[in-house]
Amino acid sequence: MVPPGDASPGGDAGARLRLRELSAPGVGALSIMELTGEGAQARLEALSGGRSLVGGGPHLVTLKRGADTLDEALVVIHDPGHLELHLHGSPAVVEAVARELGGIHLAMEFLPILLRSLPNH
Repeated sequence: MVPPGDASPGGDAGARLRLRELSAPGVGALSIMELTGEGAQARLEALSGGRSLVGGGPHLVTLKRGADTLDEALVVIHDPGHLELHLHGSPAVVEAVARELGGIHLAMEFLPILLRSLPNH
């Protein structure tokens, strides 16, 4: 898994995206992820080869890194700053897509660590 961090897509320090796993981490048929923040839709469109996506969905998109296909995913656009991605559940696929999307990746496995860092926990 990609550890939480302050990475931002394309190296733009002003853009902050958050990528969160909504499904349990690990091997499974599907992995559902939420991408939020300013520029979320634009970042996903860039990863899908520049395909323009309109609100709603689901949209079937091919996520690519250069000429390499990372995954085919279903995408639901709640608004341009809030997207839901339904990926194949392989940890390698999730890792590759998370790295390409950039942003702060919060997996469920990190939740106890984050909670312990808060006051009164």
